[in-house]
Amino acid sequence: IDVVHFLVPVFFRTERATLFNPYDMRHLQYPEHLTTQELDRRRRFYPTGCEQATIVDVLSLSVKDQLVEAYDVDPGKVYPVPMGPALSPGDGAAASADVTDSLPDSFALFPANLWPHKNHERLVDAIQRIEDRHGERVHLVCTGMRDTPEVSVEYRLERVPDAPQVLDLGFVDAADLRALYRGSRLLVYPTLHEGGGLPVLEAWQFDTPVVCSDIPVLREKGGDAAVYLDPTSVPEMADTIYQLWTDAAHREELVERGRDRRDLFTWRRTARTYHALYRKAAGREL
Repeated sequence: IDVVHFLVPVFFRTERATLFNPYDMRHLQYPEHLTTQELDRRRRFYPTGCEQATIVDVLSLSVKDQLVEAYDVDPGKVYPVPMGPALSPGDGAAASADVTDSLPDSFALFPANLWPHKNHERLVDAIQRIEDRHGERVHLVCTGMRDTPEVSVEYRLERVPDAPQVLDLGFVDAADLRALYRGSRLLVYPTLHEGGGLPVLEAWQFDTPVVCSDIPVLREKGGDAAVYLDPTSVPEMADTIYQLWTDAAHREELVERGRDRRDLFTWRRTARTYHALYRKAAGREL
């Protein structure tokens, strides 16, 4: 073995060269969202991994900046490695009738696990506010895992809040999720905190316009190919979503920009970067 790569945020001593991947910094920004066990795990492994690893690989420049500040780690050994999309157009496998038959004619898609920082409750309030203030019904389709063991009990949601405009499908397979991206009018992603922001990259694969949180990691990913909102303000969320929902020209402009930007985030680029980092950690010629 030349290099040990810790792909999840745990770490142990080894005589070999190591890469350590701290996925995100939720434990510092939203510690109340996590269980005591999860907080203890992160507080134990993050400082040790950052100090002792040969290289620290992170998903974005934003996480690098937070990590360097929090743990006084040498910025010269921290490397942002953008990932590719977790979902691509694929082989054309058919979606299930249970999903496609339940869909409204036009809808916004929110694919996110039921974790508190994903911000489901404010989003549902914003969707309701659009109808109350503008008389426009925006249907929202939510997907994602509902098993949340690392979330503290007081912040755990059992399901997406009820609203007549909201359809909660829970976890869906890849074929169904592809159909949802293709059929949606836009992706809405109002997360409070993010490590990688992969749904933004996924949306571009399916020419889906993106409206997402105005936070550093998503600004870094989205560039000029997304519309941004304040995820802590229900009124601003509602107004921003409504404006994009009703502006077909703006949506088409975002689709064109997304087609250009998605070429920056490919698995080939990720693989080539890790290939170089493995050789660097092992002391091999680059």
